[in-house]
Amino acid sequence: MFKVVPTPSDALTLTNLVYVPPGTKPGAGKFVEINGFVFTLGEDASVPPNSVAFNARQRGCCNLSTTVDSVPLTEFNPMSVKPLTLIKVELDFSTKQPAGSPVYSIDASVMTQNLLKTLTSQIITVDQLLVSFYGEKKFVVKPRSVEVAEATAGKGEKLTRGMITSKTVIIFSRSDNIPISYTNLPEGTEAPPQDLFGANGFDIEMTGIGGLSKQLEEIFRRAFESRMYPRSIIKKLKTRHVKGVLLYGPPGTGKTLIAKRLSAMLGCKNLKIVNGPEVFDKYVGQTEANIRALFAEADAEMKLKGDESQLHIIVFDEFDSMVKQRGSTRDGTGVHDNAVNQLLTKIDGPEELNNILLIAMTNRRDLIDEAVLRPGRFEVQIEITIPDEAGRLEIFKIKTADMEKGGLLDKDVDLAKLAEITKNYSGAEIEGVVNNASSYAMHRHVDMKNPTKFKNPEQLRIKQEDFESAIGVYHPALGVAVDELENLTRNGLHDYGMLWQHLFTSCMSYVDTLKSSKRLSSISLLLEGPHGVGKSALAAHVAQRSGFPYVKVIKPDLYVGYTELAKCNAIRHAFEDADRSPMSVVIVDDIERLIDYVQVGQRFSNAVLQTLLIMIKRQPPLNTITKLPNKLLILGTTSNPELMNELEVSQVFYSTKSVLNLGREESMMVIRSLGVSFQSKAEEEKLETDILPRQLPVKKVTLLVERAIALANEGIEDSLAQKRTLTADDFAAALS
Repeated sequence: MFKVVPTPSDALTLTNLVYVPPGTKPGAGKFVEINGFVFTLGEDASVPPNSVAFNARQRGCCNLSTTVDSVPLTEFNPMSVKPLTLIKVELDFSTKQPAGSPVYSIDASVMTQNLLKTLTSQIITVDQLLVSFYGEKKFVVKPRSVEVAEATAGKGEKLTRGMITSKTVIIFSRSDNIPISYTNLPEGTEAPPQDLFGANGFDIEMTGIGGLSKQLEEIFRRAFESRMYPRSIIKKLKTRHVKGVLLYGPPGTGKTLIAKRLSAMLGCKNLKIVNGPEVFDKYVGQTEANIRALFAEADAEMKLKGDESQLHIIVFDEFDSMVKQRGSTRDGTGVHDNAVNQLLTKIDGPEELNNILLIAMTNRRDLIDEAVLRPGRFEVQIEITIPDEAGRLEIFKIKTADMEKGGLLDKDVDLAKLAEITKNYSGAEIEGVVNNASSYAMHRHVDMKNPTKFKNPEQLRIKQEDFESAIGVYHPALGVAVDELENLTRNGLHDYGMLWQHLFTSCMSYVDTLKSSKRLSSISLLLEGPHGVGKSALAAHVAQRSGFPYVKVIKPDLYVGYTELAKCNAIRHAFEDADRSPMSVVIVDDIERLIDYVQVGQRFSNAVLQTLLIMIKRQPPLNTITKLPNKLLILGTTSNPELMNELEVSQVFYSTKSVLNLGREESMMVIRSLGVSFQSKAEEEKLETDILPRQLPVKKVTLLVERAIALANEGIEDSLAQKRTLTADDFAAALS
């Protein structure tokens, strides 16, 4: 064991060797490993016998003390390390600098020569503390990472040490709290102002976000990659860093989650998260001041350090509330317009900042002022869509990982099947399904008579049936409009023979054509016919049988009391929501009522009519993930085909199908399907040939049956005694 003593002289300190007395074994030029760091041994007569001399920095990184510590000199084999091709180091002053000290400039080429002169042939370990000089000042040198040539690097090997050679490239990293700048940096060797993602880099799996890997890669490529390159390369490319990234899409798809996880991964102190409405203030001019305050730190650092400034990130949630289209508000104060103007000035005004990155989220990109979205501002616009099946499976795995790890997920749970049946569910909605399934499982173990006690909690398992029950009651926002479809088919669907089968089969053939076609992205069918013939029910049935994950019903009763503009916006939003789904059905029911048609004076809403014509004619956009066209089926209904021809509505539909009144034979088939029986075959024939009208809409047939049953059972209060066997006279009375 050798006693630890200080290095005898300042000149020996700068060599970064560890000194022993002459003749000590192992002797000069040998390598020894002490507490994880490798040092080169030197000999000096002024070192006391049985001692080893360390400078203060060496003692600091090895946690050694000159008063109590002794160490063994364990010889290290230099053949076990590789020569370094590159080493990244961080410099600091050996003595603490007073606050407000000017930035000290170092010629990188001179400093590199100084380091290579003393460190060549030495073995360097990451986080080892070294000593060097520049001019009349001493500096502490801390290696941050080391690299070797690709030919000698092991696969997946993470190096922590290596030997310095005369050809080793030295890159100088910067620290925001150390006032040092560098000149004459070799081209392409400048370290970026800030190591944004740390040692782990940009690892998509670490974000814990499922189904959005392509969008995350796009964010990294556009917003961060250019900031990783040395400035000399960026100057040669004459490219500008992206300053703004806009994430838009339906609620619950992960926009805010991306911002949160990116913020956590970046881990930089220069990060602010702002909710859009928070910047507004009731006092005149304070809103603009609040926006300026968001950029104050970045502005001050840019003026002080210029290109040496670190990146400042500002995250805006509910961005549309902050940057509405100028001139769209009529509050008289102009505060919204001023907020937009102030933000644009700070992003790329006369004194634009190049050390900022703005990340904004919104559900309503259409409300944002166009000037905000042009290149140089929020030029990167990434749609965060509802996940596909693979994405949904990934989200299910993430959300159930802790359950599985804790042994609470039953063996019968099939996540792949759950991902398959949850079409058009957003990430937030899948999380809601998982939470709901957990509540079903917990409910099985609750004693309802004594809720504080649990029945066999050790047997708690979340089963497949729990997930399926949760999915049954948890409908996605961009899913099938279950309530509206059930309302349209509440009186039932009646198969009245060849006429019905031909009509339904014909409609479904268009659905199959749309599904299989690689060219068609939209097909529209207009169902016309008299009132009550079942046009709306047929449209709803086709939508249900199509299997498309998104079905939206546009019908007049949903917009009672709406202004003309509000109705146009609602119709437009319905079609825009359909654009977000790979396969959609939009039912436009009772078109003449929807456009407020009045026969007297031939009045109607032209704005609503034009909105419908434009929306029906337009083609769905390409899917942002698959780059294939989304599929849209439009089903319209009308009871006034002449009006539709006159207003050119029929022309925008691909095909028109006529739904006709029922003849006597079809009417009798519907009557029988409703469970009615007759006292005799003669009564049935009498009804068909003598009493039933030649033409009846299906709705009136069902009403006729219900009225005939009610009249036949008039005065009979006991439901069990009521009869369903009727006579022709019962129907005659119902028709009177």
